[in-house]
Amino acid sequence: MSEHVQACSTPAAQFPTQPSDCTLEELASRRYCEVLDGLLDDAAEARHVRVLANALAWTFARIAVRCGAAAAGDMLRLVGEYMVKIETEDQAQRELERERQDGRLPN
Repeated sequence: MSEHVQACSTPAAQFPTQPSDCTLEELASRRYCEVLDGLLDDAAEARHVRVLANALAWTFARIAVRCGAAAAGDMLRLVGEYMVKIETEDQAQRELERERQDGRLPN
């Protein structure tokens, strides 16, 4: 079902720098991720993350209805995977910082 839902799993900095190095799907993914990242930054700055979350939930529902139950399930699976990935990376960063503060790693 992943062909119905593609993810923003790659930060924009990791995308090929030249459009000629990208597929149309990669270019679209890059564009969507950059737009959504900007919207999240804007919402956080304006303290409207809840409003953005509501808009994203509405859009998520529209995608799910248009693409079907299997795509909706795939989207939910991806959300869970991304949450685990983000939390794992954040935990690793916290541990690294703690080791630096304790003097076990060079600054």
